Order: sequence, then C-alpha cells, then structure tokens
Amino acid sequence: MNDTPRTILITGATSGLGLECARALASVPEVRLLLGARDQARGDALAAGLGALAEVVVVDLASLASVQRALERLGGRALDAIVCNAGVHEAGPPTFTVDGLETTFGVNHVAHQALVTRLEGALTRHARVVVVSSGTHDPATLEGRANPPAAIDVSALATGREGGLPVSAIRRYTSSKLCNVLFARELDRRLRAAGRQVTVNAFDPGAVPGTALTRSWSPAMRLLVKSSWVLRLFGMAVSTPARAAGALARLVVSPELDGVTGRYFQLETERAPSTTARDPELAKALFDETERLLRAKGFPAPAT
Repeated sequence: MNDTPRTILITGATSGLGLECARALASVPEVRLLLGARDQARGDALAAGLGALAEVVVVDLASLASVQRALERLGGRALDAIVCNAGVHEAGPPTFTVDGLETTFGVNHVAHQALVTRLEGALTRHARVVVVSSGTHDPATLEGRANPPAAIDVSALATGREGGLPVSAIRRYTSSKLCNVLFARELDRRLRAAGRQVTVNAFDPGAVPGTALTRSWSPAMRLLVKSSWVLRLFGMAVSTPARAAGALARLVVSPELDGVTGRYFQLETERAPSTTARDPELAKALFDETERLLRAKGFPAPAT
C-alpha cells in the first residue's frame, strides 16, 4: 500500500482475533478503526479502551437487515481496508439466521459478501481486503480430511443439508471456510478485471485456543480444544491470539505487501490453499449464486 491506511473496518472486533487485531492496529499512527460489533455497549467499551481513533459500527451478520443498516451508516465513507473476521462455529444440528440461512454459512460467508461487495465503491485506490478463513477448509489436512467441506452448492449450504441429511457442525464450518477462500479469490479476479488496484487476500490464523469462536460448544469440548497438543494432533498450526493478530494486522498495513493480492496466508507464510479453493469456475459460481440468494432475500444489489 502506498500510504498507511487511514480507515479500517473490522467485523467481529469485540472478541477473539478481531479484538486482538484491533489492538494491534490501534498502535499504527493515524489509523481510524471502525469496529464492527453486534452490541453497541461492548463496542463502546472497546473503543474507549483502545486509545485510538475508533468508532463502533453496529452490525449483526446473522441479520441481513442489520448489514443493510450498517451500510447505510457507513454511507459513502472512504475505506482503506476491510477485515472480514467475524465468524461462528456452531455445535449440534443446523440453526438458522433471521433470514432463514444456516447460521454458519450465513454469517461466515453470505453476510460478508453482502457487506464487502456493497462497499466496493468506497474502497480507496490501494485499499486492502482480508478474509479470515481456516486451514480446515483443506481436505489435505487431518481435520479437513476427517470433516471435508460439503459440496459448494449455495442452495444446499443455505439449508445445512446435503443429500437430504443434515451436515455436521464441523463440516458446516469447514464448508464456510472454503467459501471464504473462494470468495476472496473471485473478488480479487473481479477487481483486477475492473482495473482496480485493491488487494484481496485470504488468511488462516491457525488454531487459536481460547477464543470465543467455539462459544456454542459444550464445556467439555471447549476444554479439549484449549489443549494445543490435541490441535497439533490434527495437523493444525497452533498460534496465540497475539501472534495471529499480528500476522493479520501485517496483511492490512505492511508496506512490504503492497500489490500482493489473490494469495492465501497461514499466519506469516504464504501457502497454497486447497485444490478446490483454487478452482476459478467454482469461485465464480459461488459468487454469482450468493448474489442471487441475496436478491431473493430482498437485499439491495451493489451500486453500479
């Protein structure tokens, strides 16, 4: 990026990786943070404690109406970066958003596509978009092999079912994380085709024990995944909140990454995503079908 980014929107900024990333970015001179938060009070408390230029943007990604209100609040404000961080990892059978979308798919993918594509015109010349994914999207990993993503079919993903049967909670999550990588790659392709210099990258923070991502899990399961040796057994890169946040912040502000786009990073290292995630036709189909789904839900189309 030619200039230090001035205005950065972070979704899911009040806990876990988003909170730590906000703290890391708050130390960058002249940065203004837009803290995406479901709860105004929690967002206000964070903004007050950062000691930086920060304000709260209330947005509940489980509600497309809330996403639309956030877009209206943002208006035509110029954005130098968007960090698509918010995510859920549900336990048990499928649950649904107020719009009738399976929650993991709706929050982790659909709402972020709705938000970012409608903010595309607000992105400054050298803006950056970073989409937080997970190494679990890749069936080549141990956890990905045990819980491979479902087929990338928007209609099926929106119901949480495959072949008429409910998809397990872990596979709903790995599917959404595959969608994150596909979305990032297709958004990058479209922006470059339009002559934009905005960069778009996907980011895997590794396994970060102790975050709020597993808040819906049972106490026993949350205790289990706090054990780094268990996570390493599944072949996962284990990190700390501070390290993961530092690597994420680097993708947002580091001058050494000027012009670097269409990539997938695991913490500080660029890696190849899964073979499926590199399928351009699948990425295009997911993007187009998600837009059709949004239109069917009455969500306004992106400005042309």
